[in-house]
Amino acid sequence: MFQNVHLFNEWIIDGNYNSTLEIRYQKADTRIFLDIPKWLCFYNVVKRNIMYYTTQRPDILDGEKDRLSWELIFWIIRYPRSANLQSVKELSREKKVFILRSQREVDLWLKNIILSLE
Repeated sequence: MFQNVHLFNEWIIDGNYNSTLEIRYQKADTRIFLDIPKWLCFYNVVKRNIMYYTTQRPDILDGEKDRLSWELIFWIIRYPRSANLQSVKELSREKKVFILRSQREVDLWLKNIILSLE
């Protein structure tokens, strides 16, 4: 699905998608790293699953599933935050990098983007 995304002039990808990670790192001019604590990630996953238990999430393609599973829980627990944060810091020498550590920081960053577009 994302194999050729780098061919477009502008694109946004949310997620890890390891199969295209290297080429996206090379082509992206900006990277946003959400350095959110694991407990908050888990809380958000549970909250999202409760909110959309009987309906399709509006940000997911039709037919795709986003349900709480042991696989997802273990992924959150094992996610190598420190290693990924180090790679983001190394990338910041060449690209624009934003490291956001809370929902408040995310909201403020988005607000500043919107204000800059007005």
